[in-house]
Amino acid sequence: MKKILLMSALSIATFGMMNAQNAATPATQTATAQKQLPQVRAKAMVSKISNACGLQGDQIGKVNNLYIEYFTKSDALGTDVAKLKELTKTVEVALQGILTPSQWKFWQEASNK
Repeated sequence: MKKILLMSALSIATFGMMNAQNAATPATQTATAQKQLPQVRAKAMVSKISNACGLQGDQIGKVNNLYIEYFTKSDALGTDVAKLKELTKTVEVALQGILTPSQWKFWQEASNK
């Protein structure tokens, strides 16, 4: 009985140490996010925008497609900062065209926090 308890405690402690070593730091979270498919990252952005300003009907699909395209292109650009900034501005203009003026205001307020 003591052996079983000792082995259980040892395995729990080992599992806990493994999880502690795998804890995500901000740098690892960014690297992990960049490894995700553009569709996954786009879905997260749609959720974020929808929570901030309440996307309606076909806006969800349009925003999702916009961000899939954005993340696909940004992955291809790599670390070219100037082109990434230009791409980001293009996406912001397109997003502003999809959202209503009041939704755009809510999104601006939420994204600046």
